[in-house]
This record gives sequence, C-alpha cells and structure tokens, in this order.
Amino acid sequence: MLKKYHLVILFVFAVFALASLNMTYATYVNNKDIKLPYPVYVNNQDNYSHFLTLCVDGKESLAASVPGQSRKLIVYYYLKEGNHTFKLLTRDNCGFSKYVSYNKNAMDRKSIILPLNIGMNKCPLKKIIVWKKQIFDLKVNIVNKDSTGLSVTLHAKKNSSPGFTKYIYIPSSSNKTVPFQVKAGNYSVSLMWSYPYEAMVTRSEKQIEVENNTEIEMNIPRVIRHVEAYNPEGKISVIVENKDNNNLWVDLYVDDYAETRYVPSRQKVFYGEFTHLGQGQHTIKIRWLDPDTYRHTFKDSFSEEVETVTLGKNESRQVTISTYLFQ
Repeated sequence: MLKKYHLVILFVFAVFALASLNMTYATYVNNKDIKLPYPVYVNNQDNYSHFLTLCVDGKESLAASVPGQSRKLIVYYYLKEGNHTFKLLTRDNCGFSKYVSYNKNAMDRKSIILPLNIGMNKCPLKKIIVWKKQIFDLKVNIVNKDSTGLSVTLHAKKNSSPGFTKYIYIPSSSNKTVPFQVKAGNYSVSLMWSYPYEAMVTRSEKQIEVENNTEIEMNIPRVIRHVEAYNPEGKISVIVENKDNNNLWVDLYVDDYAETRYVPSRQKVFYGEFTHLGQGQHTIKIRWLDPDTYRHTFKDSFSEEVETVTLGKNESRQVTISTYLFQ
C-alpha cells in the first residue's frame, strides 16, 4: 500500500514538472527579446570570387571569401525575431568598393540568404605613372683662346657633394663641349689648367643654377708672354760674304746659336735659317782669323763684325754680314 502511495506522488510530481517545462518553453519561444542563432548564407551569383565583410544592424561581424557561382555559410548569428539590416562590403571586378544592403526578417530560425550580384563592369584604363628622377643635361663649352694646347680639369659640384670631374685636352684656338647629367640645384663649376713651363695652376669658376637643360661657356684667355718666351715664330736667315783676299773659316753667332763654315775668298755662303726667335733685338756676330793679321802683328787675334737685328712679332728677316780686308 505504501509503494502505491509513493508511485502516485511521483506521478503527480512528474505531471506538474512537465506542465511547468512546457510553459517555460512556450514563454521562451514566444518572447521576442530572446536571441536565437540564425545561419547566414551569401549566394555569390558573379563569375568571380568576392572577399567581403558582413555587417549586421550596423555592426561589423566578420570577413569571408566566397567563390564565384557558389553559396557559402558565413556565420551563425544570434538575432531576435523581426527585421534586421544586413550589409555586404566588397569590391567589383575592377577593384572598386561596392556595398549591398538587405532587409531580412528573422523568424523560426530559418536560414537567411543574401544574394550577391555585382556584375562585370568595364574597367577604365589604368594610368601608369612612371616615376623618374629629374635629370638635366649640363653642357660646359670650354674655349681655349691661347696659342698652346692645354690639358684642363673640369669639376662640377653641388653643395657638399663630391661632384663630377673630367679631364680634357683642348688644342690651341679651339673649343670642346663637355657634358654632365645632373639633378636640379645650385652648382659650382670650376675649370683648372696650367700653361707650359709653369707650375702655377690657373683657375676659373662659375656659380650656376640648374632648373632644366643648361649650357654655359668658360674661356681660357690668350697669354701673350708665353707665345713670346716659349713658342716664338721669328726667323733670321744669315748669309756670310767673305770680302777678304784669303779663304777663311768664319764663326757665326746668332744670339746663343753658333755655326762655323768655310767661306772662300770673294764668295757668299748661306749659313741657314735660325728659327724660334722672339720679338725684339737679336745680335748677329761673325769672327775669323785673317792670315794677314798674323803676318803683320804676329798675333792670333780674331777679327769681328757685329750687327743688331730687330724682329717684329713672328717676323722673318734675311741678313748678309761680311768679312773685310786687313788694313
């Protein structure tokens, strides 16, 4: 009897518990404030893949990749029943940003499917920008006005940079153009040279501003003293005439030049052309031993004849100088 009583109590308790559970479930289902998980799919209808970002009710959810012509489960999203706003952020086939908005009703935990169809757009031609440093041509025209060919050093320098150096030989009375490729800016261009037989270096310098292709001229002046002292072109041709009645050996001196020849009596002998004589006075002297002098004086003394010739610049002269009879 006691067992039957216990069974009745258990049965009654089970009925009340089941009724309470049904009421709780009904309340849970009918309460719209409860969030339930809803599967969210993206149906990509384009022929290319989309890498997209899903936003629900203005809140970013997650990012995913959906292949072309396929449907993919993106997420199980907890939602209350009712209308919700979904947004997909993606890019089209040209790479431009696109977004698609949807209003979907969440109910009975049914799947939420978001169709995506951006389509194929004709992409504009991409403008290819080739970045290139601004490099300009700097041409230095060097004019050598001197009568001597010179080896020169040309140096172009910007601020504290090492700069560029070139070595050039420029013939006399000519010019050469030396090119550099430089960036824009302020430059110091130096030209250095030295004249032959001089240790001193001569320098010329210009300050320039390069904003585009630039050409400048630098001059080497003509220095007269070097032409006169080291590269003269004066000439003297000398003829010695023997007016004595004896055949003689005659020494000829033209400044520091010396020449000895045999000159028969009453004849003339061409001693040659003496070149590279500078502008100004030159001394021409002859000397000889006359046998008649020894016979009369018993001394071996030389007889002499001296002439002074003045040459102009690069002038050529012919001079005849003569011996004389002993008296």
